[in-house]
Amino acid sequence: MGKRGNEEKQARPKPPPLMRGTRRQWDMATINGQDNAAQVSQGPIVDRTREHLGHSDRGVIQVRKLWQSAIERSRRGEDPPNLIRDPTQNRLVHVDVVERLVKSGELRNHVPNIVYVS
Repeated sequence: MGKRGNEEKQARPKPPPLMRGTRRQWDMATINGQDNAAQVSQGPIVDRTREHLGHSDRGVIQVRKLWQSAIERSRRGEDPPNLIRDPTQNRLVHVDVVERLVKSGELRNHVPNIVYVS
């Protein structure tokens, strides 16, 4: 019996998926492909002064106010927020991480191992 038409098509390698909203293809199975798609897909810089943000955009409004405040502090020669120059106050805290799915209640009595790294 001869080959059917779609058997030949199935033997070809599948092309990388299209980046959402474009006709460009990126290998989304790799970290580099995902990073490249995220950077390229941002598009041109938009004039945000013409936006009309609403109540549901309050998180966007807050983070922009935080960024503006940090920029203004830096322009005045002050340290930006959360910059700690004193090494005795600037400690790295390591906390346990569970890298698997756990059953309900399995970690109820778990006490995390916290390590302060100096």
